[in-house]
This record gives sequence, C-alpha cells and structure tokens, in this order.
Amino acid sequence: YTIMLIQNKEVSEGDIVTLKMTYSEECLGKLVEQDMSTVTLAKPMSMVAGQQGLGLGPFSFTVPSDTNITINRSAIAWMAKTDKEIANQYIQTTTGIHVA
Repeated sequence: YTIMLIQNKEVSEGDIVTLKMTYSEECLGKLVEQDMSTVTLAKPMSMVAGQQGLGLGPFSFTVPSDTNITINRSAIAWMAKTDKEIANQYIQTTTGIHVA
C-alpha cells in the first residue's frame, strides 16, 4: 500500500511543534522548515520524567543542543503545535527567556 504524506498547514515555520515519532518517542523543537519528505527542527528536545515531574531533555545526547536536525517523515506519526505551557518551557530552556 502507499501512504501519502501531506504537508501540515496548521503549523508554520518558527512555531514550537511536537513530533510523535513512529517508535513512540516525542520530539519538540522550533520548526525550521518542512517539505514532502522531511521536517527540520531547531534545538530538538524530548520530554523526560524527573523527580520534579516532566521536564525537557536533549533529543540526542551525542550532538550539540543547538543543532538543527532533519527527520524523515517516514519516522513521524504526526506533527502538531506544542501546548502553550510546554512551548513556553521549551523557550525558557533553550533561550533563558521567561515567557509570561
């Protein structure tokens, strides 16, 4: 069978987005660009469980945290804008700016 991937028009470049990977992990980051075969995120992070509850941690421990990553759409189950509270936490974590 053939799966047709359609560009997500509900998100725009610069939005903080969440990707649900086909292997269950979630990745969030600033959307740099998307095309029919890939999605590129700046400063990708993952949700991690800690003593204080959920927090943000590196998506990959082996690349610098400010790296843009390009992910094949075949590895993405879905993409959506990140919840505002989590997006604000992402901005604070990656820039040091406190968003009200």
